Amino acid sequence: MKLLKYVFLLIIYSIFSLSLFAETNFSNNFNLDIDILGLKKDKHHNTYALIDSNLNEIPLDKSSSLFLYLTSMQDEVHNFAINYHKNLRDKGMYKLSFDFIKGIGAKRKQELLKKYKSIEKLKQASIEDLSNILPEKIAEELYNFLHKEEK
Repeated sequence: MKLLKYVFLLIIYSIFSLSLFAETNFSNNFNLDIDILGLKKDKHHNTYALIDSNLNEIPLDKSSSLFLYLTSMQDEVHNFAINYHKNLRDKGMYKLSFDFIKGIGAKRKQELLKKYKSIEKLKQASIEDLSNILPEKIAEELYNFLHKEEK
């Protein structure tokens, strides 16, 4: 059920957030015979209308249930996208930082992340601190890797 929700959110995100050209391609790629609508925002980034593939505006009454439904869906999709990309970024930083150091496998990565929570906090650790989790030689190697830009 949770996966279905995210698939639905991604489809909605695709429909509401991409250009109408991309939306049309989206529906064509999946052989969907549906009208594509997007949300139009003003210069203050406030949603005020629907727009169809012919660029016709359909005004929305801000007090209507439809408007509230669409904006809540838009907010949910936005939050999902932000969290998804934040997680990708965090995993990427984590992966890039540790994958080049021999002796730090998945278990040690997990221990380091659990203790230090972020790469920045890990950079603040001394070799002695790192040696509480890692063998001293590997702790030195990690410390030097994390501080190589400073040298």
